[in-house]
Amino acid sequence: MEKFGRLFIIASCIFSAGLALHPQLNESIKHLMTNNYRQVLSTASGTIVDTHSFTKVVKLKTNEGIFLEIYHGKNNVKPLISKIKLPDQNDGYFIFQGQSTNLALDDLDGDNKNEIIVPSFDRNLIAHLNVYRFNEISKQFELYNKKDSQ
Repeated sequence: MEKFGRLFIIASCIFSAGLALHPQLNESIKHLMTNNYRQVLSTASGTIVDTHSFTKVVKLKTNEGIFLEIYHGKNNVKPLISKIKLPDQNDGYFIFQGQSTNLALDDLDGDNKNEIIVPSFDRNLIAHLNVYRFNEISKQFELYNKKDSQ
């Protein structure tokens, strides 16, 4: 029985060392042991991609982090056009037009198209206000940088 205990301890040490030294194996085991989930935190709709049709933004929390899914289309069919992973892991709220919200749309740069405003907190609980806008040239959503508009 003592021999079995020693073998178990040695095997546990080797397994732990393997996990520590092989990040892909570590991530695979972590993925197997966590439940996949998809929780809708908030939604907002408005003119983002163009001024003639509405775009729907969905803020989601999954086991991989917080994401924005952006759907755009005419009529009732709205295909997914972009998925953005937020840089922070914690959802945030801010006061927008007198209401507490965790997702807002507003035309910040005066181009008649709304930008996506998403608050979040980093691991040190420092608040960040992430603003994304649609780039007509690249056809992608980009993190808005105030100096880009100057």
